[in-house]
Amino acid sequence: RDRIEAVVDVSMPYAPIAAKINEESTELLLILLAGLTLLYAALFRIVARASNRLRLQIAENQHQALHDSLTGLPNRTLFRDRVEQAILSARRGETELAVMLMDLDRFKEVNDTLGHHNGDFLLQQIGPRLRRCLRESDTIARLGGDEFGILLTNLHEPTSAPQVAEKIRSALSRPFVLEGLTLSVESSIGIAFHPDHGTDVDMLLQRA
Repeated sequence: RDRIEAVVDVSMPYAPIAAKINEESTELLLILLAGLTLLYAALFRIVARASNRLRLQIAENQHQALHDSLTGLPNRTLFRDRVEQAILSARRGETELAVMLMDLDRFKEVNDTLGHHNGDFLLQQIGPRLRRCLRESDTIARLGGDEFGILLTNLHEPTSAPQVAEKIRSALSRPFVLEGLTLSVESSIGIAFHPDHGTDVDMLLQRA
């Protein structure tokens, strides 16, 4: 039978071991925190870019829904909305407004003679030229084809609208240049006043 001859007790100080463990744990924690920070930053940039693209797409969709794709002018939907808002404002402030409808005379001849691309180019030049005849508070819209709608708000004198119509006709009479050819444009303009000729959008457009 074996006998125990001696017993040796070996001990080591724990403080250095604990300090080493704490040091390694701190380093690991810092590495994890740095990794999480980089991951958060990357995810934040991805989400921010996606959010910006989504906002831009929404704004673009809204713009396309309310504006004419060829000229960039307000379309019929936006024009009707602005007329409705102007009518409500006029009722509260007891001011007058006028709705004008304008067609280009013999526009079909331009398309037939010079081609639809020149007809489109002519339509694109109409808006900026008309805009210079109007105030900032007024609206010009393309309602379709060669038909344009004009909203004049806060009229103090009924004679203001015919004066604007004459300015428009004069502005359009100055030659347009299409593929080196000069072209004079004539227009037909109808005017309806609120409330004399109608108190809603449809009636004003019909009377105009």
